Amino acid sequence: MYLYIFIVQNQFSTKSIFNMVVIQKLITVNT
Repeated sequence: MYLYIFIVQNQFSTKSIFNMVVIQKLITVNT
């Protein structure tokens, strides 16, 4: 899961990294 997030961060700008953190929190809650 972390690898996928890392790849997405590379594809998007630095701003998306913050969004990924929020999404990661949602994923953690769902897990």
